[in-house]
Amino acid sequence: MTITVSTSTINFESNIDDLKSNFQYIIKNLNDHGYSPLISQAKKNFFAVFGLSEEVELDSFESIEPPIRNYPVRSRKIPLLGEIFFTENDKAILYLNLQLKNFFRRSNDEPGPVRITLEAGYIGEGNDSDYLDQFIKYIDLKGFGILPNWSSFSPEGTHFKQLGNSANTNFIRATDVTEREFELLNHLENKTERDIAYIVKRSGGILKEDLATTFTKDGLNKDNVLSTIEILMNNNLLSQKYVVICKKTSRQIFIADSEKDIQDMGSRKISCSCGKLISDEKVEVLISPTQELQKMLNKSYWMTVKLVRVLNNLGISSERILLNLKEGNEEIDAFADIDGKLLMFELKDDEFSMGHAYPFSGRIGIYKPEYAVIVAAKGISPDVNNYLDQVVPEETKAYYVDNIDLISDKIDEIVNEIRSINAMNILSNFDIMSRVSPSKLIASKIGIHSIDEYLDTSDNVFISNMDLY
Repeated sequence: MTITVSTSTINFESNIDDLKSNFQYIIKNLNDHGYSPLISQAKKNFFAVFGLSEEVELDSFESIEPPIRNYPVRSRKIPLLGEIFFTENDKAILYLNLQLKNFFRRSNDEPGPVRITLEAGYIGEGNDSDYLDQFIKYIDLKGFGILPNWSSFSPEGTHFKQLGNSANTNFIRATDVTEREFELLNHLENKTERDIAYIVKRSGGILKEDLATTFTKDGLNKDNVLSTIEILMNNNLLSQKYVVICKKTSRQIFIADSEKDIQDMGSRKISCSCGKLISDEKVEVLISPTQELQKMLNKSYWMTVKLVRVLNNLGISSERILLNLKEGNEEIDAFADIDGKLLMFELKDDEFSMGHAYPFSGRIGIYKPEYAVIVAAKGISPDVNNYLDQVVPEETKAYYVDNIDLISDKIDEIVNEIRSINAMNILSNFDIMSRVSPSKLIASKIGIHSIDEYLDTSDNVFISNMDLY
């Protein structure tokens, strides 16, 4: 399962005293529309064990004042109130989290409006993330007096942002990858098509018959090779011209765009230097690389396009991917920011050897990514694993993909790890919200005076648990 963590937020100002009642109203409205609040329900069931169910409302919450007092004078974000809901299939959750933003406690505790962030989110399978859009429709914000202008939110790492904004770096964003390039990738992922394309590119131009013979020697069926060449030509990766070869000298004497051009020259009685009409000489098909093919194969750009497609399919925005980044003497194939974590990619359409490993480890030291990923279409030298295991710092996790077909599975594994950590961080905010303090209710039920009454007496006879040690 590919984990998705989707978050939308609204920022506004509110008085502390109004937060609890307005949040209760939101939860009640969601409950009326079929979203059963799990924390409230759990509290209700807990108190029911003690026969106190009538004394606890469904939307019962603890006071929000203690959490505020327990935080430092300055705190960037303080979770105050929250609720969790299952989706209708019980395989994912939706949540609401109301937080103080950039909180600064006044020394005299004067009442007044504070900056609030209301966060709505979804944690579950990627293909079900549209549950969040439906959920948000039933979040009634009338009590806060604000419009439902939700903004999508995803944490962005500081280092990635610096790389994207630095005047010393040159790169392209993945948004520059075109639909046409994704379409061409479908052909270059096929090993036979890619091998043929590379031979044509390296040669600059090769006779079709010679090209077919080359692959037939490697055990491929000639008809299959010829049909593959036709596929590449039909998709504008290869182009063809017609070469006229003198039968007497075997020298190339003319190149035409079509066979018709050669026949026209014969009809005009244009002859070869040997005296024969050009139309009577031997004609061969010359296969050449197109500009589109050269771009896709230069510096293994097709692998870069594949990486972008894999990341996009996992929900990573192209805005969070930098390609072909150059900074000074350093050149990195790709960086990606996933929920604030920096990933660095090295892509090789060949074997990744020790000659590649040394500069790669240096780049890890410079950029300090949380994850460093090597993708090598022709495998990774065994020495590389041993070397990188020794030099890669503990703060960086190194991953090796020695089969281009496995890149999607490996990156999915990394993304799930990052999102699982992010999801647990989000869910941990609800720990304090789910706590219950039944002591006063239970004490009152069996006739014991409340602690507050004893603390208010002048004799101060109450002894706390801490005083016993």
